[in-house]
Amino acid sequence: MDADFSIDLAETPRFLEALDSVPAVIGTKKHLLTQTVKPQSAPRRFLGKGFTKLTNLFLGLHFTDITCGLKAFRGDAGRDIFGRQRINRWSYDSETLFLARRLKYEVVEIPVKWHHEEESKVKTAGAMVSSFRELLAIRLYAWRGKYGKKA
Repeated sequence: MDADFSIDLAETPRFLEALDSVPAVIGTKKHLLTQTVKPQSAPRRFLGKGFTKLTNLFLGLHFTDITCGLKAFRGDAGRDIFGRQRINRWSYDSETLFLARRLKYEVVEIPVKWHHEEESKVKTAGAMVSSFRELLAIRLYAWRGKYGKKA
């Protein structure tokens, strides 16, 4: 969960319950049933959608919201996925979901109740460049076989 608690903590039991039937559950702010208390600005929405589309295209994924701050994993799946992870910056969500799919873990998206936090420290231009570089790194790591063994 993101440190800003933009996702309502009351969402947690639904995620834990879903882990009874699937190994990974991620939140989505892009579902019709999502409850948005305070929306992001139009530029932030545009950039978020763009990053999700780019990540899906580049990494062969099919998620509606890569960067939603609430994700849950069963212990076995989490240890397997995070034990192989290499990215610790902007694209760690993308790498996490790429590894989950690569390792054949089912991932389910659940709409969440959330509110946008204005106090973001993100420097947009720098984050965009870093994120793209990291997506390239994920593809390179996969091509070089770096995800075959846990770190």
